[in-house]
Amino acid sequence: MRAAGIGVTGVHNQIASQSGGYDRVPFTKRKLYNQIAKQRRELKCDVQTAIDYLKGMRKKDPLMFWRHQANENGKLEHLFWADGLSQKNYEVFGDIVAFDATYGKNKYQYPFVMFSGMNNHNQTTVFGSAVIANETEETYVWLLQTFLEAMKGICPTSVITDGHLSMKNAISSVFPRAHHKLCAWHLLQNATRNIKIPSFTQEFKKCMLMDYEVGAFNRKWEATLTKFGLQDNEWVKERFEDRKMWAVAHIRGTCFAGFWTTSRCESLHSEIKKFIHARYNLTEFLQHFHRCLDFMRFREVEADLASVVGKAPLETPFKQLEKSASSLYTPEVFDKFRSIIVRAFLVYVSSRKLTGTFEIFTVAKFRTTAKEWHITFYRPTPELKCCCQRMESMGLPCEHIVAVMVILGMNEIPTTLIHHRWTKRARDDIEAYATDVTGNWTSVKMALHTVILDSCREMCKLAADSNENFRTTREVVTTHTARLKSNKLVNDMEDVNVDDDNYVPLTNPDRAFRNTGGASTSGTKCTRRRKTTCSVCKTPGHNKSSCRLKTRIHEMAHEVYGGDAEVDDDDQPPYSRGDFCNLNGM
Repeated sequence: MRAAGIGVTGVHNQIASQSGGYDRVPFTKRKLYNQIAKQRRELKCDVQTAIDYLKGMRKKDPLMFWRHQANENGKLEHLFWADGLSQKNYEVFGDIVAFDATYGKNKYQYPFVMFSGMNNHNQTTVFGSAVIANETEETYVWLLQTFLEAMKGICPTSVITDGHLSMKNAISSVFPRAHHKLCAWHLLQNATRNIKIPSFTQEFKKCMLMDYEVGAFNRKWEATLTKFGLQDNEWVKERFEDRKMWAVAHIRGTCFAGFWTTSRCESLHSEIKKFIHARYNLTEFLQHFHRCLDFMRFREVEADLASVVGKAPLETPFKQLEKSASSLYTPEVFDKFRSIIVRAFLVYVSSRKLTGTFEIFTVAKFRTTAKEWHITFYRPTPELKCCCQRMESMGLPCEHIVAVMVILGMNEIPTTLIHHRWTKRARDDIEAYATDVTGNWTSVKMALHTVILDSCREMCKLAADSNENFRTTREVVTTHTARLKSNKLVNDMEDVNVDDDNYVPLTNPDRAFRNTGGASTSGTKCTRRRKTTCSVCKTPGHNKSSCRLKTRIHEMAHEVYGGDAEVDDDDQPPYSRGDFCNLNGM
């Protein structure tokens, strides 16, 4: 029950229910707490047990990856890990990565960092996780380099963070080609906190999210600063220097798949709270985290089943195009594309120009001629590109391209406009690996058994033909077996890095004691401890044992009952405590 995440009270209640009553349970809840604490104390080294747990996972998952870093005394500082399914997910959906740190997830109060992205069902998927001792730039550089090593050197296209300075410097150092985007929600919060003008926050939001051209954005920014008199504000100047990290006018064409905030990280942290508590040690943390990961992956399997079973209803007049999209995209992505088809009714093709190689279509909104979009069409491919670049940013054709497709009579989406990450078959390789690791192991053993039998028959045939061929075959098999054993030994000893002369055994980090209401976090205010309130006089600042009012009560009782009388502290005096609450000087 504890391994399933049930608390001590829940365990005690369940055992009492199965036993027929609390009087039939041979232990109290306090003894259950003591037994759990005893088991934790019996761990020789929590860190080493956690490393052994990851090593045990490699026996089932050959791609299991982890790295750890300790100081000169052997005390663990950082630990990163990513299993095989996380790495396979990154190969398909790793073009956009978001990561953020959360706190209070282990008894050492080490920050917990997760690298996450979005799969083809518009669900959050985890690429890797880490426990770090601090949030310095050196720590994030080590973390990103380790993440890059786990993902076989494949860098993400876009990275989204909350704008932490250490993260920003580390990303520019390790991922120099990745586009670093700042969280829109954090930017709006900072604008409210630093400028303290609500109307400016609204104008700043327009500058950030509206689809302006670069020149129009510059004019809008200057007009906003002039309106509120913020030309000399330092925070505004810094934001303008970082405009390529948050303004749509400057980041168009870079794929973010609809990622504008780190809210997915926040929702992922809230989901993990259901499985992990601050009192867990590192080993328990890993066990319950992977339980949460299994739950998330089960939902992905359910989404895969839902995308195969059933058909989405067709709601627009473009039945053939809508039917083609429903068979291609997952239901969640198809809903987005159908809304794009609906918006395509609001635009029309105003002109068409034929050049030597391309056809150029001009698209405008009905009753609005101030804004136009130009779409180029290359017929041999066929390939369509729009100046709004939403296809490159979202991975889905925009309404302007859809309008041109209708004019051209296209009933299916061209392959040049299909982003593999949104299709139903995007997870085929992931599912195949999951089947090999956790699926039908019996069939794998039978296949290996058949191969071995065929090899033995071939060897016997060679032996019958010639003793020399038999000896040659035996040497080849022996050499191959020795190589496999050597690789297994290397895998078992990987990440240990033990030197006989300089090896320092791993030790646990110092346990953090929460004296001020929790671990401090950047940008948040720690909750202060509530002042002690006396239960007798209801006055804060002291307790019952040091209450002056209680001392006065004892003196009065001494006068009434005499010097030899004893008054029990738990007995209620013959007068109400409320009569003395308003007395002064007692």
